[in-house]
Formats: sequence, C-alpha cells, structure tokens
Amino acid sequence: MSYPTTQPADLIAARLDAQTSLELGADLFIGTERPPVAPIPSATVFVAAYGGTSSPDMGVSSDDRYFSVQVMVRGAPDGYAAAETVATDCLTALDRWLPNSDGYVECKVQSAGPVNAGLADQAQPRFTLNVKLTYHG
Repeated sequence: MSYPTTQPADLIAARLDAQTSLELGADLFIGTERPPVAPIPSATVFVAAYGGTSSPDMGVSSDDRYFSVQVMVRGAPDGYAAAETVATDCLTALDRWLPNSDGYVECKVQSAGPVNAGLADQAQPRFTLNVKLTYHG
C-alpha cells in the first residue's frame, strides 16, 4: 500500500489556483478558516483535509484510498451573491476532475451545489463544498 506524496488539500488548492480567479496566498489558503486579519482578507477560500486517515478499498491488483477535503468560501459582509459565485466556480473546477497526478485518479464534490454554511462572526456569508479524492496506490 502506498500513500500519495502530495497532500489532498494541497492538490485541491493547486487546482483552484490554476482553474479559477483565486490566487494561493492572496485569497486562497490551505488550512481551516481563520479570522479576517491581515494578510487574510474578508473574502477568502480555505481548503482543509478532514476525516482522518482513509481506509483502503481492497481491489484485485491494488488498493484505493479516499481522502476528504472541505472547501470553505467566505464572502465579504453583504457579499452573498459574490461568495456563492466563487463557490460555484470552485465546484465547476473540482467536480468530476480526473487529476491523474501522484496516484490521484478522481475528484468528486459530494453535493449538487455549494452548501450555505451560515454567517461568520462579521456577517460574512459562507459556503462549503465537501470533496472526495480517490487515490489509486
């Protein structure tokens, strides 16, 4: 059984950086949601792995592992529509993507659309996407 050398959240963040208007380190960050304090802007996307170590799915000639990643889109105060658009752009970039990188073979968003996660402390709208990555080792 092998494990990927690229962390799941890193792979997802790189995809979003390449396929959307988001820029890693500017308005796209790896890790859990953090407060809007410099250098982290109010409208930001966070990408974090969750769920712990995956269990193998035993196959005939190799094993598949599944990794879970959450994409949290936080908008500016009163920026509901803009945040929802960013979340939809993220969904479009990720759903049914075939990474073919470092053993990752499939990426699926686990819902039909962005899920409204309510407001953050400063009345910032939030949306989430839960993503499942398949690793073929």
